[in-house]
Amino acid sequence: MLKYLCLALSTTFALLLNLLPPFVVTASSVITEIQDNGQFCMNLLQNIDPSYEKNAGIAPHGITTILTLLLAGSEGNTYDEILKAGCFKKNDYDVIREKLSSLNTQIQNNSKKSDQKLTMVNGLYICKEQSNKIKDDYKEILERDYDGEIFKSKLSCFPEKLFESKQDDEVEDINLWVKDKTNGKIPSIIQTVPKAFVCMLLNAFYAKCLWSSPFDKNDTKEDIFYGLDDTQIRIPFMRAFDVKLKLIGSTDYSAVSIPFKDDLSMIVVLPEKGKSLQSLEKILEKETLGVLFEKLEDKIPEKIQLKLPKWTQECEYDLSSVMKNMGMKSAFELHSAEFSKMCTSDEFAINKISHTTYMNVNEEGAEVAAATGVVFSDGPMNIKKFIADRPFSFFIVDNQNKCIHLAGRVVKPQCDT
Repeated sequence: MLKYLCLALSTTFALLLNLLPPFVVTASSVITEIQDNGQFCMNLLQNIDPSYEKNAGIAPHGITTILTLLLAGSEGNTYDEILKAGCFKKNDYDVIREKLSSLNTQIQNNSKKSDQKLTMVNGLYICKEQSNKIKDDYKEILERDYDGEIFKSKLSCFPEKLFESKQDDEVEDINLWVKDKTNGKIPSIIQTVPKAFVCMLLNAFYAKCLWSSPFDKNDTKEDIFYGLDDTQIRIPFMRAFDVKLKLIGSTDYSAVSIPFKDDLSMIVVLPEKGKSLQSLEKILEKETLGVLFEKLEDKIPEKIQLKLPKWTQECEYDLSSVMKNMGMKSAFELHSAEFSKMCTSDEFAINKISHTTYMNVNEEGAEVAAATGVVFSDGPMNIKKFIADRPFSFFIVDNQNKCIHLAGRVVKPQCDT
């Protein structure tokens, strides 16, 4: 039985990868012209969760877009560090902006022509008292090149004794924007803002993807998911018999690609028996996800038996320490950050990068949402540490444009009834 479960999970992991927008698969991909997004994705996953003890979920393409917005406002060493952390291949912002803008437009247009619902939006929330600090040129870039929305606090200047009330209002404004853009799946992204709060860059992503061949709900049966340390979790498994899917295998892993309608798919990658998920992700980092995707793309579909867990997961991260570990350090330091193209203040730096993802996989398809927010301040900062924690990895990919919209791993699946 364990043998079939492993096969089912491997197919599941590949499925999740196919679900991701095409981001790494071919050399002709727009995203791969400007970024090694497979490397970027694996770097994020491994820095976010070194313990592998919890489910994890990230939205690589959304974070890439946020980093590009940071590039637009930065210069000098800060600009160079953002390029490095984002695994960008080009150092010319205009080239990156043009390619990314073209890609995002293409993704949105493809979504309008299909049965899928997929939206990605950008925003800039500005503290009303600090609105004069954000340069008009930067606002224009956000609106013109990224179709961004600029919005401000509803309140005017408040006396110091009412400062906490003003903070509460700003938090509510930001969270309501995120909730609206993610179809209610991510109700909040921040709980508080610093006293020296200036603005917050935002990116929100939402997709509802339908399987090309939906699972029959009558075939869904409860079975055992074998977790870490020999733990056993009873969870509903969706099943498909004699379904034609692309499947590859090696001595280290097996992977399956499960198509959604149109150009999305989910790719699920499962370590072989006796191998750890941690070792699998090291292999994927070394070989790059692009190689795996290409192997799956070249395969002829074959009849297999598939068992895939139904699960729902929500993940929240403070990406501040993650991005520092990936080489983006000066952006968080008041006296070193160089955001002169964005703000008039000499002491203007990132206070925190918040990232939240949601995913629900069932017989009809997958509903995913993600939000990323970069809080800026121009006063003392209090950066919190956050570690999110692991037995299969997943990616949601756009097969035409080769970008990763969501990636992660599942260790303790939980299911909404």
